[in-house]
Amino acid sequence: TIFLNTYFDGIAGLIAYSVGKDLYAYFKLKVSFISSLTLSFVFTIFLYLLRIEAIPPNWITYLGSPASDFEPGSPDDNEFHLQKQVPWIAFFIKLGYHLTLCFATLASCEASMFPLLKRATAIGICNFVSRLVAIFAPLAAELEKPLPTLCLLVVNMTALLISLTFPSRQAELLRQQ
Repeated sequence: TIFLNTYFDGIAGLIAYSVGKDLYAYFKLKVSFISSLTLSFVFTIFLYLLRIEAIPPNWITYLGSPASDFEPGSPDDNEFHLQKQVPWIAFFIKLGYHLTLCFATLASCEASMFPLLKRATAIGICNFVSRLVAIFAPLAAELEKPLPTLCLLVVNMTALLISLTFPSRQAELLRQQ
């Protein structure tokens, strides 16, 4: 339901912002982004595989989840199991994205990402582009079922590939010396 998704989103945000600053201080820029985007990427792939039925939704019964009263493999049985799994998968995807947003906020204060004199302009441009792309989210959500997940997967993969180009911790240490 919309309420369960909202609760999970809020809990994911609370967890991410509670531990995000400490994780960023320990792992620094590159590893922080790669780890949070990898978390989202892995669970988005899992969601996509469930949506295209490469993984049967009733796999969870092997872990002790109760079986449905519907015929195994029927659309009602699949929907029964997906209603239990998708909120939790979405929770971990949102946790990864909240961590990424927390890291982006912390990284925006670093001179290695945005020089001091151009910081406000750069952050404004990034904010504008993110809001422009977010306008199309409701349109993507209304596409047929595996396509919204595929769009999320493409955006996540692009962000993950871009994060691989960030300066590493060793480069930051050398620059400080």
